[in-house]
Amino acid sequence: MKKIVAEIVLLPNRCLYPRFYCVGQDGFEDEAVSTTLCDTIWELNGEPVAELEKLMKDALDGIYIPNRPELPDMSINGKLIWVRPPFAMLGQVCISNENVPEFSVDEGAPQCFTLSQVQVVAKLASDFLCEIASKGRENILGSRFVADLPSI
Repeated sequence: MKKIVAEIVLLPNRCLYPRFYCVGQDGFEDEAVSTTLCDTIWELNGEPVAELEKLMKDALDGIYIPNRPELPDMSINGKLIWVRPPFAMLGQVCISNENVPEFSVDEGAPQCFTLSQVQVVAKLASDFLCEIASKGRENILGSRFVADLPSI
């Protein structure tokens, strides 16, 4: 089973940097999930994640009608997000990272995830940010926060 990992790492310049990524069953970073789902949720964290979850639920319930169907349903920092066809099937969200050719719309393939996967990643991101805020980066250096990514 894949795992989502959140941790503070010490960079060579002595800066404390939060990392939020996916590790595959082989123990190596899963770049596809990390650069699409993890990066998107990390960057959307807070109210925008709640908006994404609502958008996904509305699409699943058949009540979401996009204002501009030719455009993605949401985007942030080069990540394009769809909750409806032609990219996403019912109950899915598809995310491309236009800064990474193999996961872009034009050169590669967006990655698709379920609502439960989005929710698990969003909860871990929120919990991790709360830990940073309450304890400080320096006090959680070396700690790993991990969640299982449900299978599709």
